[in-house]
Amino acid sequence: MYRVKSGSWIWFWQELQDWNRLGPHPEEMTPETVLVKVNPVRGVFRRDGYFCKLEMPECRNPVAFWRAVLFPRARREFYSALALDVAGIPVTPPVGYGQALTCSMLITREVPGAVTANGWFQKQFVRAGEDPAKFLRRWAEFLHQLLASGFYHPDFHGGNLLYQPESGAFTLVDVYGVRRRRFFRGLGRRRMIMALREFREILNREQLLDLLQVCGIAGGRAEAERWHDDLLRYAAARTRRELPRRLKQFFDGYAKYGRTVEWAGRSLWLTLDAAGQPLAEAEALDDGTYEVISGSEETLQARRKRDFELALHLIPHPRIVAWEAAAGRIYRERAGAAIAEEQGGYLRERLRIAGFEPDHFKLVSDRFGRPAVEEI
Repeated sequence: MYRVKSGSWIWFWQELQDWNRLGPHPEEMTPETVLVKVNPVRGVFRRDGYFCKLEMPECRNPVAFWRAVLFPRARREFYSALALDVAGIPVTPPVGYGQALTCSMLITREVPGAVTANGWFQKQFVRAGEDPAKFLRRWAEFLHQLLASGFYHPDFHGGNLLYQPESGAFTLVDVYGVRRRRFFRGLGRRRMIMALREFREILNREQLLDLLQVCGIAGGRAEAERWHDDLLRYAAARTRRELPRRLKQFFDGYAKYGRTVEWAGRSLWLTLDAAGQPLAEAEALDDGTYEVISGSEETLQARRKRDFELALHLIPHPRIVAWEAAAGRIYRERAGAAIAEEQGGYLRERLRIAGFEPDHFKLVSDRFGRPAVEEI
């Protein structure tokens, strides 16, 4: 490691050539810098083939202050990434880190052609209807490799995983807290396996059972079924705990769930998918593709609430794609033809576990012919 002091920052680099490219002030924004995301305690930006993650922790008391000074987050994440890299687990290559009192910054190399795994899943499979089999098998094989390595990732999900469509390779990103676990390994493995819940929006019971076996967590169908039922209960319980907070965010106009756009003299609230992309573009709302539902503010609010609850539980249903408050109407995907219980009956069990009354819904198909539910 090379140690370099620059202003109030102290930097540690694996290779000096990276310092020569990014120095003398990697922490500063330049005309070439692209801001990826920012919040009050963290900023991520991209520059010249590198990703820079700036940590700005709140230090409202002496304990938080000294924790940030003595155990900077960027340093801990750097060594987690280094340990994964040495063990042969694909991870965004760690380049170096720096610290200035309570602030710290991690620098990693950009992975060419990579997108977030959850973004790709939403775009290609949930919204475009393509066959996810190849993607899911490789995802499960990656998780199998990670579990077999003995590493525990406390926040393993599709947003912390990059995917390269051309090669089909997965890469870990945001590996803060990743470490080898010698104790409570069973609990750690269970938490990581629960990431499979992200796929239940379009997968049926048989497909999830297959994935559980490919992951290596289940040695046979009977064990996979136990894991499957545990996964559904875990996911439903977690969603119910978060529901009051998320509903408040939703009706407060939280940017994670929707986006206000002005189009043709109208103000529209467009619903976003799990990857932050609109379910429909404003110019497509009037072409007859979507069902237009009018009503009072209370009626539309109740419909939007139910749509949001079902979406949080990832229960497939005709989504509300836009809301036009001034006109008192919403735009919703059209439900397909009714389907038989043999084809979509497993969704009734999911409704029951999530806390809905299954008899209040009918089984329909979505625009790709996949099973979905529609409230009666």
